Amino acid sequence: MRVIEEINSSYIEQIAYDTYTRVCIVTINGSDHVYYDIGFLQFKSFITAESKGTFFNMYVKGRW
Repeated sequence: MRVIEEINSSYIEQIAYDTYTRVCIVTINGSDHVYYDIGFLQFKSFITAESKGTFFNMYVKGRW
C-alpha cells in the first residue's frame, strides 16, 4: 500500500511511503529524495510533525 501525503509546507511538497517496500520519497522543489528501509513509525512521526521542514532537517536529511 502506498501512502501519499500532500504537505502544507513552504519547503516540502509531498511525502510518499510504500508500506511493502518501506521506501519513503520526499519531494522538495520538484526533486524526489528516496530513503530506503524506513519503518512506518518513522514515517508517521514525519507526517505528524508540526513542522515537516524542521523534522526533515533534524531527523531525515543525512540520517535516513
